Amino acid sequence: MRVMKMFVVMAGLLFVAVLPTMAAEKGKAEPYTVVTSEELKAMLDRQEPGMVVIDARNPDEYQEVHIRTAVNIPWPKLEKDKTLLNFQKETKLVFYCNGFK
Repeated sequence: MRVMKMFVVMAGLLFVAVLPTMAAEKGKAEPYTVVTSEELKAMLDRQEPGMVVIDARNPDEYQEVHIRTAVNIPWPKLEKDKTLLNFQKETKLVFYCNGFK
């Protein structure tokens, strides 16, 4: 059951990550890099330096299951307070959620 829930979390990552790509295809510059769940797993396995994984779901969803090193910053909270992303400029931020409702 836990493995299936993690798959749902990772599928959410793919859903969110594809959205900027669609904007780029319409002629806009792509400010994000899309990563697959396999690429993210490889990054986590090699403990890629300078990377922070942010779980943008609500705290209840985060408590249920999350990527072990992920920081929980719910999306509505992040939209209101960008200072929550006060990381070094070089930091690679990886966001995931369950998609938009």
